[in-house]
Amino acid sequence: VESVDDSLFDLAERAESNAMQTEYFDGMREVRKKRQLVERLVNERTTRAFSDFAEAAAFVRAACGYPVVVKPVWGAGSKNVSFCRNEEEFADAFIRVQETPDAYLQQSSDVLVEKYISGDEYVVNMMGTADGVFVTDIWKYEKFGNDYSDCVYYNDIMQDMNDPYFDALREYAVKVDHAVGIKIGPAHAEIKLSENGPVMIEIGSRLAGGEMPKYAAMATNCNSLEKTLKVFIDGTADMPEKIIINSYPASADISHEKFGRLVRINGLEKVRRLKTYTAEVLYAKEGDYIEPTRDVDHLAALFWFMGTDRAQVRADLEKSHRLCTVTVKNDRVLVVATTTDYVDILRKRYPDQI
Repeated sequence: VESVDDSLFDLAERAESNAMQTEYFDGMREVRKKRQLVERLVNERTTRAFSDFAEAAAFVRAACGYPVVVKPVWGAGSKNVSFCRNEEEFADAFIRVQETPDAYLQQSSDVLVEKYISGDEYVVNMMGTADGVFVTDIWKYEKFGNDYSDCVYYNDIMQDMNDPYFDALREYAVKVDHAVGIKIGPAHAEIKLSENGPVMIEIGSRLAGGEMPKYAAMATNCNSLEKTLKVFIDGTADMPEKIIINSYPASADISHEKFGRLVRINGLEKVRRLKTYTAEVLYAKEGDYIEPTRDVDHLAALFWFMGTDRAQVRADLEKSHRLCTVTVKNDRVLVVATTTDYVDILRKRYPDQI
């Protein structure tokens, strides 16, 4: 729709007469009037929730094809998010979502099926006040897949939201915020920059998870935590004319693929000596039973780095991934409450160890 509108405008500028130019402008108006309908229909054809696998599989074959992303309708932290390349993988992921409580311990027969969108994934955090919706900070998600999950967090890196590269992303995020009816308070959007421009993955009327708001407040002249309180107590909040970034925070999400009782997390002292090291969160202690990372609840550790030299922050992120490992004993698979969502997978993979 955007490209059609742009093309009509270019043709109008080159029109040989006023009458022809008017026709092109009339065409632009018709495109814009139908834009919301077109976008809604496109979205309905690429993203839907299903409770019946046969119906879901028919939708994929007819509407979008593989690969697809399968996830709970409600959830967080990439729990039970799967990238499916074929119908066999799709069937396994579909059943797993239905049979497993989500991140909020809720269980539902509904499964969200989305066409996979390629491109870099960004977080756009916003604040709605009586004066409008304002983008407060932008982060880049870096993820990868391992043998246990298709969606493992790797790094979360705050970006320079004032960079012209993000102009379209900021504008699109605000439009999405309006489209879903979020008028006041925080909004957290996850958007991919595809080859065709920004595409919404999800949005929620909430602050970002983890400590992202805390570090964004430390790094800029806008504290979304304080603005959230202000806007809900007073009905509005003053927002800065421009977000000023004085430092760049980022987190390294340290994953692993070990089963067993944790003996130690290796490399902590070396990570703490890195130039931009700021803080850490350790997800397990000695003696805890740990299992491979498949979502944020199963990380080994999370390190925060922060500095004015973005290259140094990036270098320290990568070093922390190399330095930090886990040592376990009794390296075997235990079928306990935390692993019931993929016990069948483990039984196939480790028939003699469970």
